[in-house]
Amino acid sequence: MTTPSERFLRADAIFDAAMDLSPKEREAYIDRECGGDAELRDLVRRLLASAEDDDSPFLEPAGGLDDVTLDGDTAAALPDSFGPYTIIERIGEGGFGDVYLAKQTTPIKRKVALKILKPGMDTRTILARFSAESQALALMDHPHIAKVYDAGETGQGRPFFAMEYVAGIPLTEYCDKTRLSTRERLKLFIEICRAVQHAHAKGVIHRDLKPSNILVTVGEDAPTPKIIDFGVAKATTATLTDLTLHTLHGQVMGTPAYMSPEQVESGGLDVDTRTDVYSLGVVLYELLTGALPIDTSRLRSVGIEAMQRVILEEEPAKPSTRISSLGDKATPIAVQRRAAPVTLQRFLRGDLDWITMRALEKDRRRRYETASSFAEDIGRFLKNEPVEAGPPSASYRFRKFARRNRVPLAAAGAVFAAVVIVAVGLAHSLAESRRQKAEVEVALGQAKDARESAEAVTTFLTDMLFEVNPEESGRDVTVAEVLDEAAGTVRDEFSGRPAVEARIQETIGEAYHALGRYEESVAHLQRAVDLHRESLGDESLQTLETRRVLATSFRDQGDLAAAERELLAVVESEVNVGAPDSAHVRSLDQLGTTLILQGRYAEADSVMMAAWEGAKREFGSEDARAAKIEGNLAVLYRLDSRLEEAREHFRHAYDVLRNQWGDENPNTMATLVGLGITEFQMGNYEVAVAHIRKDWETKVRVLGEDHPNTLGTLGDLAVMEQRLGNFALAESINVVVLEKRTRILGKDHPRTLQALNNLASNYVKADKFDLAEPLLVESLTRKQRVLGPDHQETIVTQGNLGDLYVRQGRAQSALPVLREAVAAAERSLTEDHVHRNDVRRKLGACLIALKRFDEAEPLLRDAYERLSAEVGPDHLRTRLAAEYLVELFRKTGRRADEEEWLERLGS
Repeated sequence: MTTPSERFLRADAIFDAAMDLSPKEREAYIDRECGGDAELRDLVRRLLASAEDDDSPFLEPAGGLDDVTLDGDTAAALPDSFGPYTIIERIGEGGFGDVYLAKQTTPIKRKVALKILKPGMDTRTILARFSAESQALALMDHPHIAKVYDAGETGQGRPFFAMEYVAGIPLTEYCDKTRLSTRERLKLFIEICRAVQHAHAKGVIHRDLKPSNILVTVGEDAPTPKIIDFGVAKATTATLTDLTLHTLHGQVMGTPAYMSPEQVESGGLDVDTRTDVYSLGVVLYELLTGALPIDTSRLRSVGIEAMQRVILEEEPAKPSTRISSLGDKATPIAVQRRAAPVTLQRFLRGDLDWITMRALEKDRRRRYETASSFAEDIGRFLKNEPVEAGPPSASYRFRKFARRNRVPLAAAGAVFAAVVIVAVGLAHSLAESRRQKAEVEVALGQAKDARESAEAVTTFLTDMLFEVNPEESGRDVTVAEVLDEAAGTVRDEFSGRPAVEARIQETIGEAYHALGRYEESVAHLQRAVDLHRESLGDESLQTLETRRVLATSFRDQGDLAAAERELLAVVESEVNVGAPDSAHVRSLDQLGTTLILQGRYAEADSVMMAAWEGAKREFGSEDARAAKIEGNLAVLYRLDSRLEEAREHFRHAYDVLRNQWGDENPNTMATLVGLGITEFQMGNYEVAVAHIRKDWETKVRVLGEDHPNTLGTLGDLAVMEQRLGNFALAESINVVVLEKRTRILGKDHPRTLQALNNLASNYVKADKFDLAEPLLVESLTRKQRVLGPDHQETIVTQGNLGDLYVRQGRAQSALPVLREAVAAAERSLTEDHVHRNDVRRKLGACLIALKRFDEAEPLLRDAYERLSAEVGPDHLRTRLAAEYLVELFRKTGRRADEEEWLERLGS
């Protein structure tokens, strides 16, 4: 026979699940669950009538059903005010209490949240629970826990308490809405753990921690979480109320998906602070993956006993496993965390898996002892320190080392290779590699010196690896730390041995370059060049090779003038000494790419063609070394608006590089980006976006999210999303790229300036003119200073600023800006160049706005014809030129011309 308590427990479980269903689904669910039990069905309906809370906790009576009064119709309505409180509106409803927003007038004026017991809910159990909540809150004084100000009874004798009004939104909703990154979510979660720890220190266990009970408000500085609803709180050391809050065996207090196994098993009798640790683990799981460890639909679909069995016995998937199992559904979840699915999965794998699963241990003895120790372990993760939840083994520390330094061994250069090789006892292989690099000196009779230098490099790097000891420092060691340690001692270590120091300085410089730390790279490579000159002479092949590497760092640092100066000298010296063709071809390639970056396409054309022809003679056209140079030639053709030629060369270069060097080689990835951008410029949008997304995901996996090359591809993706009309997504990407490039490369680096312009352009397209203008002005000013007024990037930005003024109705202000941009374009760009004609199109639009139609028409006609020939009549730029001509003809009353051009547009 079913007891009243058991029937109430069953009714409350059905009620809780029914509240999350639509009215139609709710009726069918109640019929199915209640079957022929009319009394059970009636109780469920009465519960539904008295509470419409989306996430009601389970409410248990201490005795039978006679102890529960659910009919509040007999009680008088709540007055508009009582005592110092004036009711504004009802803002929440629970199973036994309503929550109102009210204005308190004395002793101070403020808004408060009033929780008032519902009419008729004055049983001993509910009074005890209501009093427990107010007393639990009153015990605490923490910035992340809602405060209690007052407690008492209304004029009608209904208990109430007044607490801090939290105008926030649930934790998970806030994090998703604002697209907090996983790191940002973890920092917020740490604050929540500290608040829970405060409650525990006061002797209070919450027992119903979940996102809807953790609200987030946004202040001037940062988001602030606030824990609310201690409605099922339990005392650990003292009685929270003079009335006893009985919890019968088998009854559950809390929300099932967030409840610990011991809550389910003991009905709340045998719980301690580790129960809240478990619930925090569920919240963390949801913050990381967007899902719960145990699906709520699964809990709703079974009875009480089966639900208990699921919570007690089923092990949830690790967070990283959950993300990987979602397939395409993982994309929106990752985007809400400002990551790609593969990035999110890798970020969660390992430490965060261990931390989360330790909090979710079925056996509470294996969980974190306290909420603060939980928070501390997350803090260790954020600081890249070994976490308690992870096994303290050597292999674990090595994995930490590798994860923090995701640059692949090949890209990291000789230092990274040396570190790993030495670590596994293969120093002989590195020495052999160095001997091969010194073949030229061997030919000159310097084999012995080269071998000694190689051995010295190996020994030095081995020593450096073991001097930076993780056991002594108490944490793992990064590649950068090994390099920094080496950089600080190499001069003293090899004083009087310039040849050996030069090789080590060169090695360190190349490794810094691979890590994207260009300033350090330049410093070490410059020192290596000086030492090579001292020991080998200005025109030694080793000196020239190191100068070429130095020029690459100058170029990537953004100092194009210094890069050009070094490369011109190297090319001239190679001719003088008769350097091997393979070396000369590489130097010409570097010089050509440097000229491309300066927008000097005519000069770059002859240099790049010489490099490519030389590479084909030296290596053959199907060799990856020639394909790498062919890819750079394709970049020139793309920037010079020779799109068909660019696509042809990109395709061939990509096929060769992928087959010989693989998808993850930096040159293969760069060529795929070039092909994607070219396809996009030619209007093949879907193909283009697929190429760019593939490249970005590869770079994230190989180089890491913050590597300059990864950010470059991410910036390209933002431009494409903008052109496709996805302005919000493009904006969020552009903001990230600009912030990271500014931090990593510096505010005046050409790539940073490009990111600044891209964000401004996105604001313009999204009609956020007030945000766009200051960015465009700043971008133009910097580009004119750093790149010069005739650089293509400067011209584009100047055209964008003028176009913005026209859109704002400020055509008179736009006119001098656009005339100057057109003059610069005519000085530096070919007649058919896309950007030259696009800026002329913008000037034409400005002249229309000023009613200077005779000047506008020839500009627009010529721009249209050239754009149509270069990128096709259906390209956006071409169609815009045609649309302005239609506008001109309409405003001048030339109906026949207007209809002719409308026909061209297909309107």
